[in-house]
Amino acid sequence: MDSAMGWRLPPEGRQEQTIRQFVAAVTGGDLENRTGAMLYKSTNTDALAWLIERASGRSLRE
Repeated sequence: MDSAMGWRLPPEGRQEQTIRQFVAAVTGGDLENRTGAMLYKSTNTDALAWLIERASGRSLRE
């Protein structure tokens, strides 16, 4: 994610990717929150913003 955000160079031989490309590639089989604690994840915020844009037909900036 650091390279997708422009904070670091991508690994040698790999192309830079956008945040959307990075998030779309994240997978996992175990999604259970065993602690019950609510944790902030910036990727969740990004995904929600994209859903809002798609549903409203407007950019979040608008």
